[in-house]
Amino acid sequence: MRNKILALSAAFGFCVSSLSAWGAAFDDGVKLFGQRNFKAAAVKFDQAVRNNPNDSNAFYYRALNYQYLGDRAKASAAYHQILQKFPYSTAAQYAQQALAQPERPSRASRSSGTHDFQSSFGADPEQTKIHFTKQGKSLVVDAEVNNRRIPVIFDTGAEDCVFGINHLRQLGINPPTGPATGQAAGVGSTEPVKTWQMNVELKIGQIKRSNFPISVQENLPTEPLLGQSFFKDFEYTIDDSISTIELSKRGGGARQSSGSDSNSVPFTQEGKELVVSVDVNGKKCQMYFDTGAEGITFTKEQARSLGLSIPDDAEQGTSMGIGGTTNSVSFTVQRMRMGPIEKSDIPVSVIEAGKMPKPLLGQTFYGGWQYTIDNQNKVIRFLRR
Repeated sequence: MRNKILALSAAFGFCVSSLSAWGAAFDDGVKLFGQRNFKAAAVKFDQAVRNNPNDSNAFYYRALNYQYLGDRAKASAAYHQILQKFPYSTAAQYAQQALAQPERPSRASRSSGTHDFQSSFGADPEQTKIHFTKQGKSLVVDAEVNNRRIPVIFDTGAEDCVFGINHLRQLGINPPTGPATGQAAGVGSTEPVKTWQMNVELKIGQIKRSNFPISVQENLPTEPLLGQSFFKDFEYTIDDSISTIELSKRGGGARQSSGSDSNSVPFTQEGKELVVSVDVNGKKCQMYFDTGAEGITFTKEQARSLGLSIPDDAEQGTSMGIGGTTNSVSFTVQRMRMGPIEKSDIPVSVIEAGKMPKPLLGQTFYGGWQYTIDNQNKVIRFLRR
């Protein structure tokens, strides 16, 4: 088994992307929501709604936060208020979906004190929406493993769903025993990391997988990774402006596209990983399209092949990945382009240790865009928000 997993560059710092231009109260609420401090976030979202009565995002996050707090009455009232004030907005569509979910007794989460509001599931739905929060720039969604909740990173750059034994112990799940059954390599490792495979029940939103294989390693320094093995059969749209991932079954609710327009970027696959062509200072570079990576990451050899020289004043930092932590340097690249996205003076990092067959194209490049990954037509369709 070969896994390229994750690059989280400490040089880029920790930030939560605001979904509204309406002031500090909303920004603070989003940060607290991302930290799962829902009580404190409620105060901020109430203030944001008072200060900005025309901001549908603020109203929606207030309602969603009430839902996570377990206050059904306030959540329901807040969702109905969205339908009255913003009947034609995207927030109203999500409010309608939340109100349509059948109620069941809430169950306290072991990890955060929040409550589960998802309905019971059978077969995969034709379409479903999953809400995410930001950890740095990574997309974090709620998962349930054997009915125990844990946040995971939605990671198109991971072939499999990857957990550390540290996560299983956190969940109270016995880890696999016996000799390792596989190996993985990625950021932070000079030698392959031992892995085991075990089967669990894994649920994300309305999608539930029973007897589902996950990859387990001794320690994973990040949140667990939700990889392609879980969502590869879906077309999925990531909308940063409202923090949702919409998944559609192939041949069901999926949008059809020939992929021939200028906003569509074709991709190929290595295993389950998505590979796109990126112009870096006028040179073509094949990169992994990696939603689990915060930034853009090269090995020294990859940077050298593109003619990228590390300046003397490059910022020192560290990067974490499947193999642990490694030193890195960050600096800006003059120009990068992929399909409709072109950026100048964009920060990249170069790692000291790590085995990556191709560089990682992370959230700093396409964050803020809405994009749909169409596995059937092998294209990523972008829409500026």
